[in-house]
Amino acid sequence: GIDHVDLAVAQQRGIIVTNTPGVLTEDTADMTMALILAVSRRLAEGESGLRLKATGQYRKLPVRIDLRTAGVLGFFDAGEDAKSQPLSLRARIGRTDLAFDGTTRNPLRFTGLKGRFRLSGPSLASVGDALGITLPTTPAFKTHGTLVKDLEVWKAVFEDATIGSSRLNGAFIYDRRPHVFTVSADGG
Repeated sequence: GIDHVDLAVAQQRGIIVTNTPGVLTEDTADMTMALILAVSRRLAEGESGLRLKATGQYRKLPVRIDLRTAGVLGFFDAGEDAKSQPLSLRARIGRTDLAFDGTTRNPLRFTGLKGRFRLSGPSLASVGDALGITLPTTPAFKTHGTLVKDLEVWKAVFEDATIGSSRLNGAFIYDRRPHVFTVSADGG
């Protein structure tokens, strides 16, 4: 209704006031019940997403991380049943910058990770420092592409990589699974 609207002030300011009785009655009741359930069950807290901001050190390098998801309710399912959720990650490790936007079924283990990345730094050696592997000292670099993690296998497609004046592209696979060799024979 319009019982609590000062019609004289509204008219003086050129505001049109109308009333459509009964039009939103059912919608208002639905929204009221939804809000009551959401507040009593604390649903909004879980749906608002996971936010992680951290600073510290890793391998004696300064680290700054900002990780965000759009929701966490889907992460309560396990394994393949878990729903993919949007994920945004911004990180600076030493002097290397990483940005990732995509999806994951678990933002803390990066299960089912799929998306696009950007990586840049003063030298490939700075990436190696963060990973604990030896990479060559190079001129400044920047690259972008796609990244997928399926179980323990990481797949990166570098669509464009610039290292100094060189331009490269390619695909890399990092498989952390233990390699088991099998032998089979036919008895006869």
